[in-house]
Amino acid sequence: MIRWLRRSWVCFGLGASLFVLAGCGGGETLGDPPESVVVDLVVALSAPVDGVVTADLRDRADVTLEVGTARGDLWRDMLQHSLDNTRPVYLELEPETRRIQDLELPYVSPAHSVDETAEGAEVQLIYSAAIHFLYLTQPKYQAMLALLQDSVTSGASLVVSEKDQVGIVDVRPDTFSATP
Repeated sequence: MIRWLRRSWVCFGLGASLFVLAGCGGGETLGDPPESVVVDLVVALSAPVDGVVTADLRDRADVTLEVGTARGDLWRDMLQHSLDNTRPVYLELEPETRRIQDLELPYVSPAHSVDETAEGAEVQLIYSAAIHFLYLTQPKYQAMLALLQDSVTSGASLVVSEKDQVGIVDVRPDTFSATP
């Protein structure tokens, strides 16, 4: 993180002609801030070592989880379920250590309907009997709404993550399923 902040400060202070020469034009991932949210497939899960399991992910760096507590053991079981059933997981991570701070099992489904309300949007998914809510307060509300609305017309499968008391927090195209 310090490296990223230092690089950002240097790039901010440079004139336009030196911007590219100093490597501030983007495209380099070394200076990017660490990930704090990951949606991916679990491809391997280690046995506990000193109260910690490691989950290998398909497209991202490994993550760790403390076990031995009710929540940690439940999340380990959820990671195992994801592995056994080839289902994506939504993970909130402590960026520097890649330790799991929150875990959700997303819905993988096309959207059936999206109805805008004063607070956001009510969403029905084909493979869920519940009504899901996307609130205007979500930072990427417009982008998530557009994906949901497109799915209604195209039938494209989405990965929709939600949290209790918060509603939908992440929507992305389904790149995890073998079928659309």
